Amino acid sequence: MIQLFKICFAEYGHLFRDKGVMSLFIGAILFYSFFYPYPYRSEVVKEIPIVVVDQDKSFLSRMLTRMAGAADAVTILSRAANFEEAKESVLQKKASGIILIPKDFQKHVLRGEKASVAAYSDATSFIVYKQVYTGIYSAVKTLSAGIEIKRLRASGMSPDQAAALREPLALNYVPLFNPAGGYASYVVPIVFVIILQQTFFIGICTMMGTMREKKNKAYFSPEHGSDNALVLIAGKGMAYFFIYFVHTIYCFGVMGRIYSFTQRGNIFDMILFIIPFLLSVIFAGFTLASFFKQREMPVFFILSSSLPLIFISRLSWPVEMMPDVLQKLSFLVPSTAGVDGFIRIFTMGARLKDVQTPFAILWVLTLVYFITAALSFRRIQQKKMR
Repeated sequence: MIQLFKICFAEYGHLFRDKGVMSLFIGAILFYSFFYPYPYRSEVVKEIPIVVVDQDKSFLSRMLTRMAGAADAVTILSRAANFEEAKESVLQKKASGIILIPKDFQKHVLRGEKASVAAYSDATSFIVYKQVYTGIYSAVKTLSAGIEIKRLRASGMSPDQAAALREPLALNYVPLFNPAGGYASYVVPIVFVIILQQTFFIGICTMMGTMREKKNKAYFSPEHGSDNALVLIAGKGMAYFFIYFVHTIYCFGVMGRIYSFTQRGNIFDMILFIIPFLLSVIFAGFTLASFFKQREMPVFFILSSSLPLIFISRLSWPVEMMPDVLQKLSFLVPSTAGVDGFIRIFTMGARLKDVQTPFAILWVLTLVYFITAALSFRRIQQKKMR
């Protein structure tokens, strides 16, 4: 045990002498954990500007316009004289949607005929598209319900009877685990896991690349009398585990509360899950770093892998739509099982027994990468530094 602590403190000595690596291990975490969630702090996009093309200019068309403008989702930017003028506002990015009320809209409604309203939304952003559609749809549905209930009451029905006939089956919509439907509560915890993994990979690869550039063979050899590569890896891993354990608690605990993310997880289950995740990341980082002989090379390689890792972490695409081979290969990366477990515990309130599969996968990865890291260090020890 004393040997492990000696190696651990020696690693801190190497770390604190390298300002570039320190900025990655500490500065990058602080920077990304604060500034990445900041643009999403409002959770839901509101008051998206839309343009109204009112070709009917009737009482009902003006009422529909007021209802749409009163919704939180959208706000009326302007009223265009024709569709082409409204389209130009969207193309110039002044507005993100159009509501077109056709001529004779009120006449069709008063005759009891089917009337239609056209809604156009900028679908280049699925968040904007959803909010524009929701805002316009809610206004049309509300106006339609009011008209139908007035007709039913005019036929002699009571308000309750008219409401029940208008909507015989009510839908009680309850969004689970993300009540506000916010984008930040969905995406930021996932990105935190990727950030923790990628910053460590870049940092440790940069550190080991620097040592190989300087031909510092002592860094890859036991510095305190032991020739056991397993002890060396364990001691170095201990040093980074303490740093990244604090980082993980900071990201999910401190920043999660500052930005009011949905948090239902038990703190003890979180801590128990953090242990294999960090260990697997650390030992995988040691293994990966053994392939780089220069300080700069790992930065380009690891940064370019960040988007594919986000993809296979189930953030941007359903896992059911991925090829089977890709699904299986994705579990070689600790962040895949890490994202699965952290989201279920942190956001959904699952207990450790509910995430046994990702928990077991991380422990298997920890063992495998611990062995491969030790073999990598042994290989570097036994060959001449170039």
